[in-house]
Amino acid sequence: MPERAGIWFRRMMLLCFLILFVEIIVRCFSFNWEYARLSAEAMITSLAVTGILVFTRSYWRDKLRNYVGRQHIWKVYFIVTLFAFALCLSTALTVNTKLIPDAEMYWQIAVDRARGGRLTYPTYIAYFPHLYGYGSYLGFFFRLFGESVFLQRLLNVLLSVGSGSLLFWLLARRANLYTATCGYFLWAIWPSMVLYNLQAMSEPLYTFFVVLYLFLLSEIDMQMYRNRKWLWILAGGLLLGVVLRAIQVGRPVGTILLIATVIWFVFLRRGNQGKMEFRNGGLLLLAILLSYSVTGKLWNLHLTQVLGQEPATIPGYSLYVGFNEKTQGQWCAEDMELMGSYEAEPGMNAAKAQEKMLGDFLTRLKNSKSYILWLLRTKLAIFAGGDEYGVRYAREGLPITNASKIVSFISDLYYFAIWIQAAVTAVIMLKHAKNSVFLIAPLYVLGLTLAHMLIEVAQRYHYSMLPMLIIIACMGSMLKTNRDQAQ
Repeated sequence: MPERAGIWFRRMMLLCFLILFVEIIVRCFSFNWEYARLSAEAMITSLAVTGILVFTRSYWRDKLRNYVGRQHIWKVYFIVTLFAFALCLSTALTVNTKLIPDAEMYWQIAVDRARGGRLTYPTYIAYFPHLYGYGSYLGFFFRLFGESVFLQRLLNVLLSVGSGSLLFWLLARRANLYTATCGYFLWAIWPSMVLYNLQAMSEPLYTFFVVLYLFLLSEIDMQMYRNRKWLWILAGGLLLGVVLRAIQVGRPVGTILLIATVIWFVFLRRGNQGKMEFRNGGLLLLAILLSYSVTGKLWNLHLTQVLGQEPATIPGYSLYVGFNEKTQGQWCAEDMELMGSYEAEPGMNAAKAQEKMLGDFLTRLKNSKSYILWLLRTKLAIFAGGDEYGVRYAREGLPITNASKIVSFISDLYYFAIWIQAAVTAVIMLKHAKNSVFLIAPLYVLGLTLAHMLIEVAQRYHYSMLPMLIIIACMGSMLKTNRDQAQ
């Protein structure tokens, strides 16, 4: 695509990102829920804190950047990694909390796979095949080392530290050591990241693969201009397709990242690409699509053998729940009972029941015209209007009595501070940014948000966009550094 058209599309995408940020702020002040009020207070405080940091940055930023720049990259990496691991592990060892119902399901799947017996809930897994992804991963390690809460938490800690490590090397390769250190440190102290490790849930696993995908894509994109052998590009594309499938197996968001990649390549990649660059990029995309498609069919065959029936591929129930006015798009027992009633019909299985739920969704959609705008705004507030659910899941295990409100406030404050910095970066990028692979980050945030405006929503579903917000926020530092160097 011509460079001017790429710049125009980049600006439109960033404007959509900024509109999303403004809408999130408005939603925080529009509802009278307890947690909405907490989010609003955290938003105001984060604006004040961010303002103070901006006005005082000349006193600390240059000194910090110069100090970090004098250190060896591996020294910095190991120090931050040790800090992240110590913080996450100490939290995992000291905070005792019960598993939430979804985590209990993952745990039961892991136990079933570890013991080699039949699955306890094969039909339920057939309705929601992504449950089997994290459950089988956890079950593999249960089989090797035994069933224990400590092992489950340790695995999540290692995945979270791995995500931070990938963030560090991604930013170090594309930006500089200071930016990489900031990104890793911001991830290491993210409250919800630390607390989600306590639950047997898939968020740390598929988020690790999301960051791994972006890291590998960045490396392949850089190497494509040095090594143009088509076999090398084909191998890279096949590998990326496998990583996308690993994401989809843990949580069905791999398709969102795939669409973001296609949009980036067609509209946002370097302008005025020559025929060779465009051909190589096209080969890479075809290889990703081929690998993603083939591994999807193989995984579905494996699930069919394990479950004894074909897994559902249509999210009819999730779409139906997503437009439930009474529950504001959140999980609903009545809707689950409706899908269960279809299962009792002769010749029915999970895949067919989901297809019938799709028909029910279309009927509900036609009847939602009077409240659809209110519902979408409410779902946005639930999905992205705060980040305190990690605290809610762990509140009974916090060492200080009645500490959950304080920690929730800190978690929301931190979340909105990163959002504010990401929004400031988006404003800078409107004029100064190049069409780099980092633009996949705001694309993914937009795509993930739009997807959950259609399907069932919960706050923890925004977990995988947290490292993307860090990447966007850190890009502001990178762009500022580049302008300073140019001057």
